[in-house]
Amino acid sequence: MKRLIIIGVLLGVLLSSSAWGWGIMGMGGVVVASDYTLEVSASSTCIQKDTNATWDTIHDDTSGSAGTNTGVERTAGGNYTIYRTHVRFDCTDLPASFTITGAYIELYPTVKEDSNSKTIIACDSSYDGTCSGNEMGACTIDSPTQYGSSAIAGITINQYNNIALSSFTNILDSATVQYCIRGQVDVEDSATGLDNGEKDYVTLDTTTNVPKLHITYTIP
Repeated sequence: MKRLIIIGVLLGVLLSSSAWGWGIMGMGGVVVASDYTLEVSASSTCIQKDTNATWDTIHDDTSGSAGTNTGVERTAGGNYTIYRTHVRFDCTDLPASFTITGAYIELYPTVKEDSNSKTIIACDSSYDGTCSGNEMGACTIDSPTQYGSSAIAGITINQYNNIALSSFTNILDSATVQYCIRGQVDVEDSATGLDNGEKDYVTLDTTTNVPKLHITYTIP
């Protein structure tokens, strides 16, 4: 009889699955704990660059042209180039009520240049999904909100790399989430130490291997 009771209790604790994750189902069919994941590919990306001989001018400029890199460089002749990458994600599949337990952005770099042991940083963005040439200013240029970073030295090219996010406020605030990926020198607004011919950037594949946002969350 004791064995039958134990078996009955064990059978009452079941694993329940869904397209979003796994939960532990207690007796009576009530889910008592759940972890879910949502992975979305970027609905739109925009990489912009601008070049100027004066750092303060280029840093504060809001217009640019199409680029392929993310970060900064200085030519042998002394001109600076800043690259900023905007990514936009549609997160409407998230439920109305949820708690985020972790999130990261996945980027696919094909080239990395790291002259000064710098990072790339995921910052705030107001990118509306249209790449019109004014996206150098589609972010808080000075003292931006920073959500996460990744050291260029630790990046492996030709595969997805993660930028772990330490803040989720923008995900919680809106179903459409934007980030501006910038170089550390750009975010800190200090080109001191960036000498002629030096580069601190990554080249991103945003077409074949598009950026992704991965969110882990629980629901009540």
